[in-house]
Amino acid sequence: MIKQKVFSGSTVNRVPPKPAASKPRSMGAPAAHTSAIDLNTGPRPFNFTDVPDAISEKGCVSNSVRMKDLPGPTAVRVVGRGSYRINRGPWLKTPSTINEGDLLQLMLKPSDTSGSSRRMRVCVGPYYTDFKVITA
Repeated sequence: MIKQKVFSGSTVNRVPPKPAASKPRSMGAPAAHTSAIDLNTGPRPFNFTDVPDAISEKGCVSNSVRMKDLPGPTAVRVVGRGSYRINRGPWLKTPSTINEGDLLQLMLKPSDTSGSSRRMRVCVGPYYTDFKVITA
């Protein structure tokens, strides 16, 4: 794994591509790719601001992040609980494609237990970052 610049306490991680025959890594590492990926291209580092005082009955919506420096249409998916949307469209849980300039936003329902946290991961191409909510 190759780490990028740190923004607001979070790090965007890059996972090098694996041969097509290998199993995907756990914890949301992107699945195997059939073609080589140039690790010098891809989205500009991005992160989502964690929510430290979530209300358990409501889904927490992240800040919106504009995708920059994408080499073309790029796969996007979430791992674990939660969903995402592109350009304020419908909330999705299944993989999709995101493009240069699109807005990406996440939603995660907090735990019912006060003080506990939940985390989700979003993968954009070979990059991923996490979004965490802590129940008030």
